[in-house]
Amino acid sequence: MTTPSTRREVLDRMEFNPKGSTHLGLWMDKYIKYTYSGRKNDTESKGESKGNLFRELASHQESPPGYEDFFRRYKEALSQAGATFATFEVKDSRLVIGLGQEGVAETSMTLHHTYGVPVIPATAIKGLMSHFAAQRLEGEAWFQKIAEGKTQRGTAQKVLFGDTEEAGYLVIYDALPRPGTWKLSVDVMTPHHQKYYTATPPKPPADWDSPVPVPFLTVAKGEFLFAMRVSEGGDPWLQVAWEILKKALAEEGIGAKTASGYGRLVLKDGSYLPGQPAAKGPSPELQRVMQYIERLKPARLPSESQQLLRRIKGLPEEEQKAAAQKVLEKITDHKRFSRYDWYKELKDIAES
Repeated sequence: MTTPSTRREVLDRMEFNPKGSTHLGLWMDKYIKYTYSGRKNDTESKGESKGNLFRELASHQESPPGYEDFFRRYKEALSQAGATFATFEVKDSRLVIGLGQEGVAETSMTLHHTYGVPVIPATAIKGLMSHFAAQRLEGEAWFQKIAEGKTQRGTAQKVLFGDTEEAGYLVIYDALPRPGTWKLSVDVMTPHHQKYYTATPPKPPADWDSPVPVPFLTVAKGEFLFAMRVSEGGDPWLQVAWEILKKALAEEGIGAKTASGYGRLVLKDGSYLPGQPAAKGPSPELQRVMQYIERLKPARLPSESQQLLRRIKGLPEEEQKAAAQKVLEKITDHKRFSRYDWYKELKDIAES
């Protein structure tokens, strides 16, 4: 067996795993196969290598190992900190976050450092909300302008979002995708007059300029959990903040290429904004767990028990009982399973 002598030979032996075990961020940063060597025997051009890299990432099918548990712990921790939640989904648009950040390709995407899932940073959310309030809400209380090198804000802007001298009431957290709901896709932008934008001095655009296809990653669908809270004394502002976010996501969009229609997110059916009545009926999480239970066979329960319990314990407390009872209904030989710890836990949840 020969030892690979170059980075290129090492990468040629690596394969992308679309089942969730490959870290998307690491693969995007380190595993592009184009070497920039210019050798005649290179099989992939620079553009082809980028396109192939992004197509590999877009073939990702499942949540990475451990992400479901992390998402549950993340939500629990924010709940204990007093955060409120709402779910917005990428539905009729696409989402591009971190398009211009540094990377091995000309385009990039903001991915979670540990799990490699797409993330909407809190800074982007706050910036969108503040800009939308200044541009679209009426009254001097919401104005915002830059004068003499400083940002001057109206009373409402300053109270809610703060300024360089004092923090506002609003605390915003990163928006994470709900496990199993998101899907990446490859889009292409095609600058026609590249030398007009990049050459020094710029060359005038002409009809005979060649278009340059540039692939980039987008979130084609997904449900993102948004979380906010207000500091002590700021409760009346919380509903205002959620209404601003709802309108800003639907009308302005977040991330890159919003002028082309990207980045529009809408409040998910069944979700609700704090201060509004919750939707009746089972939550989307409970519906997914119930579908998972329906597919389970009693003979497989011992091997699936850990994943089953994690899913049930990840539900809101008021919905855990219904899921546990559903599992027990599927079991015909209770005596056989009564010696298992997972069975005892299910019984405790079902009878709580």
